[in-house]
Amino acid sequence: MSHDGVVSNSDLSFALELADLAAEVSMKTFRSAELTVETKSDGSPVTEVDRRVESVLRDALARYHPSDGVVGEEFGGEPGRGRCWYLDPIEGTSLYIEGSLHWSTLISLAVDGVVTTGVVDYPAADRRCWAVRGDGAFANGDPMQASTVSRLQEATVCDDYRHNIERGTSGHPLVRLAHHCSTVQPPPQGHSQLVVACGEADVAFDSGGGPWDYAPFVILVEEAGGLASDIQGKPRFDSGSLLVTNGLVHSQALATLGS
Repeated sequence: MSHDGVVSNSDLSFALELADLAAEVSMKTFRSAELTVETKSDGSPVTEVDRRVESVLRDALARYHPSDGVVGEEFGGEPGRGRCWYLDPIEGTSLYIEGSLHWSTLISLAVDGVVTTGVVDYPAADRRCWAVRGDGAFANGDPMQASTVSRLQEATVCDDYRHNIERGTSGHPLVRLAHHCSTVQPPPQGHSQLVVACGEADVAFDSGGGPWDYAPFVILVEEAGGLASDIQGKPRFDSGSLLVTNGLVHSQALATLGS
């Protein structure tokens, strides 16, 4: 495996192996009556499975990529320079607890702050999306391709899992964005960013997430032909917001969010 800072298909292969490891752990206790649920300081739920999955992934990284950095939702970390992996062991813990099929594991690699590899795995739903820089984005092996809508007024915006557009949340940037779009795609069974990468919507926005929440979607959307940035238009996934579009309406969406 490459350790010289250059992304390669071996990085994607390893990320997919990590996803397999995560699924092996998380599926053992999925829909288990013995699941212990705790509450984090921010009010969100966490289980011992979240921590166990991240620990297994960190152990594998320490063994095979000992010089790489690791940042995860459960155990933190500092990215630094060079190669750094971002891990969200169970994204959608509440869905996991409920027995829904639509929770996921997020795995990504950034090199000097640029995302180069991303995997979004839904083991209970038997769906996996992945991308590596320069090689395209795929969902269960099928290419993902962003749409060709070029005017925001004709675009479809995807609501988020919090149903902000549906609820008309006052002052929320996503609601403001929706007012300038033609139609609204209901909240997906998964992630709104993937709806854009698949070409089923043209724009989506999320805020309040950590870098592990956003990193894999940057590469998936960009390799599908779209664009990703924070709300300021910067190519960052670690500043607490993520705007993804088909690329053609990105500047229009940014202007709307900044108005």
